[in-house]
Amino acid sequence: MALVPNFPPGTPSQASPAVTPSWIFSPNTASGAVNTVRLTNLGQYPVYVGGAGCCAANGFPVPPASHPVELQNVNATLYASSAVSVGSSVSTLNAAYTAGTTTIVTGSSVATSAGSVLVVGSTVNTGWEPVVVSAISASGTTVTTSSGLLMDHGSGQPVYAATAQLGRLQVQPGIV
Repeated sequence: MALVPNFPPGTPSQASPAVTPSWIFSPNTASGAVNTVRLTNLGQYPVYVGGAGCCAANGFPVPPASHPVELQNVNATLYASSAVSVGSSVSTLNAAYTAGTTTIVTGSSVATSAGSVLVVGSTVNTGWEPVVVSAISASGTTVTTSSGLLMDHGSGQPVYAATAQLGRLQVQPGIV
């Protein structure tokens, strides 16, 4: 995760968001402050922008090679996430898990390693999210993630193998 430093208004900086949310912009809370931001995708994959729980399933897409996206009157902190390529189903969740959980147990062994990306939840709608594996048990059924789940997931939800499609985003605050 690459954090964007606080530069003077109009100074562009670059972020390389991970598949989990990375902070990219905080609004100025001073009275009369101009809270605008221009986002330009400099990479070859989409980048998704939104709140603290944004991911490829629910964020606003900023496509590669598109015109910059300009947001005005931003009154909340913005985060960005990179895209993922969802592969085949590798297991299911053995129980329900709530947002914030960092350890999940799957119904069967998952052949993965630390640093790998999994997608938890059905990809039919927006109830899925990518997670980065930080550790896996010897049996392959207990997966520890590098950050907590962003959403609740019901028992029996699928778990997919995935590949990160890392993006590169130029963030230019204070553009009028």
